[in-house]
Amino acid sequence: MLLPLVHFGFAALSLAWGRVTRELILLSLVFDAVLVGLLSAGLSQGKPLVIVLGGWEKGIGIELAADRFSLGLTILALALVFVMLLVERYHTTDSQRIEHEIEGERIP
Repeated sequence: MLLPLVHFGFAALSLAWGRVTRELILLSLVFDAVLVGLLSAGLSQGKPLVIVLGGWEKGIGIELAADRFSLGLTILALALVFVMLLVERYHTTDSQRIEHEIEGERIP
């Protein structure tokens, strides 16, 4: 439940301060890694973690459950986001280098 709220906060900050978007993305990845670590520690006993929302008794209200499968999907999603950031960083750096080389060839 904390993860979507924190990501909303990071998104609002990145819209407010566009120049620090990349740093906010890296900060959100670090935060995600900490939350995944806490989830992994909680699941190390082999039992799924269950949170009942809304103050209802168990079985009636909304239950959020986390198990090893959801942990694996979360780690996969984080890895994909990290790879996308690396590709974007390489593409940006490479395109800037090429643009600089082209500018250097234009000047006699």
